[in-house]
Amino acid sequence: MTPRRVLALLLVALAPALASAQNANVLVVDVAGGAGSAFTDIQTAINAAASGDIVLVRAGSYSAISIQAKSLSVVADAGAVVTVFGTSRIGALTTDQRVEVKDLQFTNLQVVGAPSTPPLVITSCAGVVWLEHVDSTAQIGYFTQQIPGLLVTDCASVALMRCTALGMPNGPFGNPGTAPGLSATSSTLAIFDGTFQGSPAPPSVSGGAGATFIKCFAFASATLFQGGQGGSSISLAGNGGTGVYVASDGFPGHGELVSLGCTFAGGPGGIGPYGGNGFTGPPSVTEYGGTITTIPGVPRHFEIESPARELQSATLHFWGLPGENACALLSDLSDPVFIFPLFAGAFCVSLGNVNALLFDVIPPSGKADVSIPMPDFLPSLMGGRIYFQSFFFDPAVTYVVLGPPSLFVLLDSGL
Repeated sequence: MTPRRVLALLLVALAPALASAQNANVLVVDVAGGAGSAFTDIQTAINAAASGDIVLVRAGSYSAISIQAKSLSVVADAGAVVTVFGTSRIGALTTDQRVEVKDLQFTNLQVVGAPSTPPLVITSCAGVVWLEHVDSTAQIGYFTQQIPGLLVTDCASVALMRCTALGMPNGPFGNPGTAPGLSATSSTLAIFDGTFQGSPAPPSVSGGAGATFIKCFAFASATLFQGGQGGSSISLAGNGGTGVYVASDGFPGHGELVSLGCTFAGGPGGIGPYGGNGFTGPPSVTEYGGTITTIPGVPRHFEIESPARELQSATLHFWGLPGENACALLSDLSDPVFIFPLFAGAFCVSLGNVNALLFDVIPPSGKADVSIPMPDFLPSLMGGRIYFQSFFFDPAVTYVVLGPPSLFVLLDSGL
């Protein structure tokens, strides 16, 4: 399909989303106070934003953020490296509220004399939390207790696309312990193309789990769950951490991980020259009725580069099996995660106002890149969001496979 033909179809499909986005405001944050920015701190922009606004962040280092009971998108500008120090929080979203965070790096502060908290905490959200290309790496300090990279608790719908999280053990003056890369409790999650690594361990202690899912319902595709290394010791060394740990409270669906093409890797054991080396950690552990279900098939991959400004081009990247059709659903809303094993994936976009487009046929290389020129938007449009969900099928339509979603952020050329 030619770019011109795709553009024509895309504009028709985007019409409802563009119309609903005309009143979206964009608040520009630049720590250096560059031209066109009104804020030098992300939190100040979040406080000033109305529900549904977009906070656009230019490159730099910033203090921790908190988004509470407000629909908001916080996205790094194209090509910008944005690092957020401290403990950032997303919480108290109602069922009709949505938060998206895209292309940000989070790391906790090393506070001397005080316990540290995770770089990113998501808790008590009835609405949708959408993280895309987010890195959440814990740091170790002298007095810190063990710290997970990402903490999710009591959330109805969390979508993680191309995210990484790394846990850290206690500091040299903390109580001995390790932490998972991702710690999730009583939540529903969809995870695509992620990497979650448990913390290495202090002497003689077992490494942290790559991820722990306690009373959760989760889907994971093409994701690495890597246990941390066991602690070395002159005497007895610690064992490696578990790749993934799943536990239930005994009720069906309260502790299940559905996996497609994931890697569960136990951490290496520590070294103990006089007491024996630690054992490699188990790839996975289930307890109290928790289950891990592996579905057959090959994971697909998808990403759309954004933000993109009017009159620029946006590139969609599809990875699939040669010869199959690469398609996407387009919607102006995200929806709560709906895990659909029949299609080997999870829906993350709203099907109530959706369009489907065929973009390309996967070539022998297994990757199709589709460049779409953006039109000149209406003067009233400063920014907007389009939610893409990829899917793939063979020419005979003997199967349909869901791929990852991706958020597309559109911006006025003057921003």
